[in-house]
Amino acid sequence: MPIDSPVEVSAYLARHEAMRKHGLQWEDIGVYYFTPCAARIASYLHPVGTSYSYVDMVVPLKNMYIPIKQQLKDANYKMKNSFYPSGKGISWARVGGQSKALGIDEYLAVDGIENVINLLEEVEYGKTPS
Repeated sequence: MPIDSPVEVSAYLARHEAMRKHGLQWEDIGVYYFTPCAARIASYLHPVGTSYSYVDMVVPLKNMYIPIKQQLKDANYKMKNSFYPSGKGISWARVGGQSKALGIDEYLAVDGIENVINLLEEVEYGKTPS
């Protein structure tokens, strides 16, 4: 899609805010994205449709969830929200969320590699409705 994802927009804005607030240079700031989705990891390692991502590193959430949860518990941490995420931004990562956020009414959303394989086989054998 010719539109940046909420993650890319957030990474761009976060980097610019860090530059403004702390007087840092672009290259002195690292933007890390923690994700539960393997497809998201691949999409930032090898971007499609663009040669650059504002995200510097993608970290699988499963590698970080327990250590972070323990640290927050140990520190009796209370989160302060300086922003409130939109429903469209949050649902972007759900199946069909990108199309819904962009107002696209006619789309096909498929999740899971087995479902993708099944759909491609149906297309190959002409079993899909036209």
